[in-house]
Amino acid sequence: VDSVESRLELARKFGATAVCMENADVLPDDSIDAVIEVCGVSCVVEQGIRLLRPGGVYMLAGLVHPDSKLDLTGYQIINKCLTIKGVHNYSSQHLSDRKSG
Repeated sequence: VDSVESRLELARKFGATAVCMENADVLPDDSIDAVIEVCGVSCVVEQGIRLLRPGGVYMLAGLVHPDSKLDLTGYQIINKCLTIKGVHNYSSQHLSDRKSG
């Protein structure tokens, strides 16, 4: 889901098959294998969880700021046997060095 067609086209090149402009409400629940969050807006996480199929993978990449509290329960994760991963372009050591420096 994105508001910029060129980014949707890039997603298709990487193998995405369910892409749509701006409104994820048109996609049925439990219909997506993987969600990659890159927008940095925590309120989209619940929507992504709803879309994921059981056994799905949620990658968080854009929530690298202190105002990124998630409103989600363990039940939502465990009930669907989801994998949630955080990715960043730095190692944890880089972040530790930055905090202490």
